[in-house]
Amino acid sequence: WYQRRVHGLKLGADIIHFLCKYVDDDRIQIAIYKCLNYLLSDEVPFLEPCKDPACGFSKEFLEIAAKQFYQCRNMIKLLSCIDMFVGMALFPSARNGAIGRLLMLLGYPYPRLRKDVAEKLYTAVLTYGEELVPEDQIDAISDLLLETPWSKKGNIHDLRAERDKLFPLFGISKPQPRAKG
Repeated sequence: WYQRRVHGLKLGADIIHFLCKYVDDDRIQIAIYKCLNYLLSDEVPFLEPCKDPACGFSKEFLEIAAKQFYQCRNMIKLLSCIDMFVGMALFPSARNGAIGRLLMLLGYPYPRLRKDVAEKLYTAVLTYGEELVPEDQIDAISDLLLETPWSKKGNIHDLRAERDKLFPLFGISKPQPRAKG
Protein backbone atom coordinates (compact mmCIF):
# COMPACT_ATOMS: atom_id res chain seq x y z
CA TRP A 1 0.00 0.00 0.00
CA TYR A 2 2.73 2.46 1.01
CA GLN A 3 4.81 1.76 -2.09
CA ARG A 4 1.78 2.21 -4.37
CA ARG A 5 1.06 5.54 -2.67
CA VAL A 6 4.64 6.74 -3.18
CA HIS A 7 4.58 5.71 -6.85
CA GLY A 8 1.23 7.45 -7.37
CA LEU A 9 2.47 10.69 -5.80
CA LYS A 10 5.67 10.54 -7.87
CA LEU A 11 3.64 9.94 -11.02
CA GLY A 12 1.49 12.99 -10.24
CA ALA A 13 4.61 15.09 -9.68
CA ASP A 14 6.11 13.83 -12.96
CA ILE A 15 2.95 14.74 -14.88
CA ILE A 16 3.05 18.28 -13.46
CA HIS A 17 6.78 18.51 -14.29
CA PHE A 18 6.27 17.52 -17.93
CA LEU A 19 3.24 19.79 -18.35
CA CYS A 20 5.39 22.71 -17.19
CA LYS A 21 8.48 21.67 -19.15
CA TYR A 22 6.63 21.33 -22.46
CA VAL A 23 4.19 24.17 -21.95
CA ASP A 24 4.59 25.44 -25.54
CA ASP A 25 4.58 22.08 -27.31
CA ASP A 26 0.97 21.10 -28.09
CA ARG A 27 2.06 17.75 -29.52
CA ILE A 28 3.54 16.67 -26.18
CA GLN A 29 0.77 18.33 -24.16
CA ILE A 30 -1.89 16.35 -26.04
CA ALA A 31 0.00 13.10 -25.44
CA ILE A 32 0.21 13.90 -21.71
CA TYR A 33 -3.54 14.66 -21.59
CA LYS A 34 -4.36 11.37 -23.32
CA CYS A 35 -2.11 9.50 -20.91
CA LEU A 36 -3.72 11.29 -17.97
CA ASN A 37 -7.19 10.36 -19.30
CA TYR A 38 -6.16 6.72 -19.07
CA LEU A 39 -4.63 7.12 -15.62
CA LEU A 40 -7.78 8.82 -14.33
CA SER A 41 -10.06 6.05 -15.57
CA ASP A 42 -11.66 3.73 -13.03
CA GLU A 43 -9.65 0.74 -14.20
CA VAL A 44 -6.28 2.32 -13.35
CA PRO A 45 -5.86 3.39 -9.70
CA PHE A 46 -2.35 4.87 -10.11
CA LEU A 47 -3.37 8.42 -9.27
CA GLU A 48 -5.59 7.46 -6.32
CA PRO A 49 -3.07 8.90 -3.80
CA CYS A 50 -3.22 12.23 -5.64
CA LYS A 51 -6.89 12.59 -4.66
CA ASP A 52 -5.71 13.55 -1.19
CA PRO A 53 -6.09 17.37 -0.93
CA ALA A 54 -2.78 17.53 0.96
CA CYS A 55 -1.00 16.21 -2.14
CA GLY A 56 -1.52 19.44 -4.10
CA PHE A 57 -1.62 17.64 -7.46
CA SER A 58 -5.16 18.63 -8.38
CA LYS A 59 -4.77 22.29 -7.45
CA GLU A 60 -1.47 22.61 -9.31
CA PHE A 61 -2.81 20.71 -12.30
CA LEU A 62 -5.90 22.91 -12.61
CA GLU A 63 -3.77 26.06 -12.44
CA ILE A 64 -1.65 24.80 -15.33
CA ALA A 65 -4.71 23.73 -17.29
CA ALA A 66 -6.36 27.12 -16.83
CA LYS A 67 -3.35 28.77 -18.44
CA GLN A 68 -3.14 26.16 -21.20
CA PHE A 69 -6.75 26.40 -22.30
CA TYR A 70 -7.34 30.12 -21.95
CA GLN A 71 -8.27 31.25 -25.48
CA CYS A 72 -6.98 27.96 -26.93
CA ARG A 73 -8.07 27.38 -30.52
CA ASN A 74 -6.43 23.98 -31.08
CA MET A 75 -9.41 21.63 -31.45
CA ILE A 76 -7.35 18.47 -30.96
CA LYS A 77 -5.99 19.82 -27.70
CA LEU A 78 -9.43 21.00 -26.56
CA LEU A 79 -11.06 17.66 -27.36
CA SER A 80 -8.29 15.76 -25.57
CA CYS A 81 -8.94 17.62 -22.33
CA ILE A 82 -12.63 16.76 -21.91
CA ASP A 83 -12.18 13.29 -20.40
CA MET A 84 -9.29 14.57 -18.34
CA PHE A 85 -11.47 17.23 -16.69
CA VAL A 86 -14.23 14.67 -16.09
CA GLY A 87 -11.67 12.45 -14.38
CA MET A 88 -10.33 15.37 -12.34
CA ALA A 89 -13.87 16.17 -11.20
CA LEU A 90 -13.73 12.98 -9.15
CA PHE A 91 -10.94 14.47 -7.03
CA PRO A 92 -12.77 16.22 -4.16
CA SER A 93 -10.30 19.10 -4.07
CA ALA A 94 -10.54 19.61 -7.85
CA ARG A 95 -14.25 19.03 -8.40
CA ASN A 96 -15.39 22.64 -8.71
CA GLY A 97 -12.42 23.69 -10.83
CA ALA A 98 -12.75 20.77 -13.23
CA ILE A 99 -16.51 21.13 -13.63
CA GLY A 100 -16.04 24.89 -14.05
CA ARG A 101 -13.56 24.22 -16.90
CA LEU A 102 -16.02 21.85 -18.57
CA LEU A 103 -18.81 24.40 -18.28
CA MET A 104 -16.57 27.09 -19.75
CA LEU A 105 -15.86 24.79 -22.72
CA LEU A 106 -19.63 24.69 -23.33
CA GLY A 107 -19.34 28.39 -24.18
CA TYR A 108 -16.59 27.99 -26.79
CA PRO A 109 -17.49 28.80 -30.40
CA TYR A 110 -16.90 25.24 -31.65
CA PRO A 111 -20.10 23.17 -32.05
CA ARG A 112 -18.33 19.79 -31.97
CA LEU A 113 -16.48 20.70 -28.78
CA ARG A 114 -19.69 21.86 -27.06
CA LYS A 115 -21.52 18.70 -28.14
CA ASP A 116 -18.74 16.40 -26.87
CA VAL A 117 -18.48 18.26 -23.55
CA ALA A 118 -22.26 18.09 -23.02
CA GLU A 119 -22.36 14.35 -23.81
CA LYS A 120 -19.46 13.47 -21.54
CA LEU A 121 -20.67 15.70 -18.73
CA TYR A 122 -24.13 14.14 -18.99
CA THR A 123 -22.61 10.65 -18.87
CA ALA A 124 -20.47 11.62 -15.86
CA VAL A 125 -23.48 13.01 -13.99
CA LEU A 126 -25.43 9.80 -14.61
CA THR A 127 -22.45 7.57 -13.78
CA TYR A 128 -21.10 9.33 -10.69
CA GLY A 129 -24.26 11.13 -9.53
CA GLU A 130 -23.87 12.44 -6.01
CA GLU A 131 -20.07 12.43 -6.23
CA LEU A 132 -20.35 15.33 -8.69
CA VAL A 133 -23.62 17.07 -7.98
CA PRO A 134 -26.34 17.28 -5.32
CA GLU A 135 -28.89 14.53 -5.86
CA ASP A 136 -31.80 16.95 -6.21
CA GLN A 137 -30.07 18.69 -9.17
CA ILE A 138 -29.32 15.62 -11.30
CA ASP A 139 -32.59 15.80 -13.28
CA ALA A 140 -32.33 19.54 -13.95
CA ILE A 141 -28.71 19.21 -15.08
CA SER A 142 -29.50 16.20 -17.26
CA ASP A 143 -32.39 18.03 -18.89
CA LEU A 144 -30.28 21.09 -19.71
CA LEU A 145 -27.43 19.02 -21.08
CA LEU A 146 -29.74 16.88 -23.22
CA GLU A 147 -32.24 19.45 -24.45
CA THR A 148 -29.92 22.31 -25.33
CA PRO A 149 -28.76 22.15 -28.97
CA TRP A 150 -25.03 22.39 -28.19
CA SER A 151 -24.02 21.55 -31.75
CA LYS A 152 -26.06 24.46 -33.12
CA LYS A 153 -24.13 26.98 -35.18
CA GLY A 154 -24.92 30.65 -34.98
CA ASN A 155 -25.61 32.84 -31.97
CA ILE A 156 -23.27 31.63 -29.23
CA HIS A 157 -24.77 34.08 -26.73
CA ASP A 158 -27.99 32.02 -26.48
CA LEU A 159 -25.98 28.87 -25.76
CA ARG A 160 -23.88 30.68 -23.18
CA ALA A 161 -27.06 31.79 -21.43
CA GLU A 162 -28.13 28.13 -21.24
CA ARG A 163 -24.66 27.14 -20.04
CA ASP A 164 -24.80 29.80 -17.32
CA LYS A 165 -27.86 28.08 -15.84
CA LEU A 166 -25.67 25.04 -15.11
CA PHE A 167 -23.24 26.83 -12.77
CA PRO A 168 -25.68 27.20 -9.84
CA LEU A 169 -27.05 23.69 -10.45
CA PHE A 170 -23.55 22.30 -9.94
CA GLY A 171 -23.15 24.55 -6.91
CA ILE A 172 -20.26 26.56 -8.30
CA SER A 173 -19.97 30.24 -9.10
CA LYS A 174 -19.50 31.38 -12.67
CA PRO A 175 -16.03 32.81 -13.28
CA GLN A 176 -15.91 36.51 -13.98
CA PRO A 177 -14.66 37.59 -17.41
CA ARG A 178 -11.06 38.72 -17.51
CA ALA A 179 -10.52 42.43 -17.94
CA LYS A 180 -9.41 43.39 -21.42
CA GLY A 181 -6.37 45.51 -21.97
